Amino acid sequence: MQGCGGATPKGHAVVSRAIQTVWVARRRWSTDDNRSVPVPESSLSSAQRRVRRVRRDAVGEALRRARLSSGLSQEGLARLSGVSRAAIARIETGEASTQVDRLWDLAAALDTTPSAILAQAEGLL
Repeated sequence: MQGCGGATPKGHAVVSRAIQTVWVARRRWSTDDNRSVPVPESSLSSAQRRVRRVRRDAVGEALRRARLSSGLSQEGLARLSGVSRAAIARIETGEASTQVDRLWDLAAALDTTPSAILAQAEGLL
């Protein structure tokens, strides 16, 4: 999360710490309960919820940009990817996250890679 010249922007340090906290909390929760589902919103601090929202918004915007640059509507992307139009809309608006398998399907339909979509999202943070 370093910018040009090695300087870290003020907000990135806070976001980075919150992201690490979410990861640790998720790891602990999924290890304790032997599940791989996201930590419920009610279990997160306000800072963790804010970080989750920022990340979802960035991934959603990156997906939307990739879809538009491919000249596809949400319905067209749904047809090609097998992901419902409603799910695509929720991802693009940041209302929902996506599973890795879905991200692979969406990326393939957009003739790109999941890492390209995530790199775009990271650039939006």
